Amino acid sequence: MTILSDTQEGADLASDIRVLVAAVAGQSPQANILRLDFYRVKSKHVTEFETAAREYAALLREAAAPHSFSVWRSESGERKYLRIDAYPNYTELGANPIGEEIAEDQARLVAAIDSHIENTRRVIVRVIPEASLPFDTGLPAMITITWMRSRLGKGGEFQTLAKSDLLPLMKEAGMKFFFVAQTVFGRPSSDYAIFTSLARWAALDGPGPLMSMGEEAYRRYCTKRNALMVSREENVYRFCEDLSYLSGV
Repeated sequence: MTILSDTQEGADLASDIRVLVAAVAGQSPQANILRLDFYRVKSKHVTEFETAAREYAALLREAAAPHSFSVWRSESGERKYLRIDAYPNYTELGANPIGEEIAEDQARLVAAIDSHIENTRRVIVRVIPEASLPFDTGLPAMITITWMRSRLGKGGEFQTLAKSDLLPLMKEAGMKFFFVAQTVFGRPSSDYAIFTSLARWAALDGPGPLMSMGEEAYRRYCTKRNALMVSREENVYRFCEDLSYLSGV
């Protein structure tokens, strides 16, 4: 299965980067369904894969294709790439926005991209606007994605905690890129993804936004969070501008 083709049907954009960023952040009420495609490239084919993906993005840019997407490279965990597409509804998730005038070149580049991919996993998530920050700046250089699996029957309590405790904390810490999404397809519905920006690796040397509440309050929050969670995994991704297509840019 290809993850850089817009012809495939799915199972949390408009024409400028501002709307794309809002959609990726889940803040546009018209684009809160996100398709996350995680893919592993064959170890000796990274250069060829990136070349084909770069040509694909350039093709869409030249044709002024209507649908945008961003591509990210993993900086931790398993070596993977992540493509993020945002949609206002499931009908558009399954649509094919590629015009006939570039269909032949698109098919050729998709085939080239596919030939370098070893494995693909697709996850569909729905952004929870009430637990997320408005977002109106450019895409960050890096992001962290924290996957949290809630205990059986505790998903609602986790969403409440995200709204009542985590979101106000992120606002107080001055975070500009933060949103929470619940899995719809591809993982258990008890899985939640928390997206935050990371300006640079050096930012991790500081106390981090969670510690801005103070050590005692932080411990209380962790106690409440851990009582609702079965597992937690966090990874870092770097934005690949040349592999992404931002319509109108």
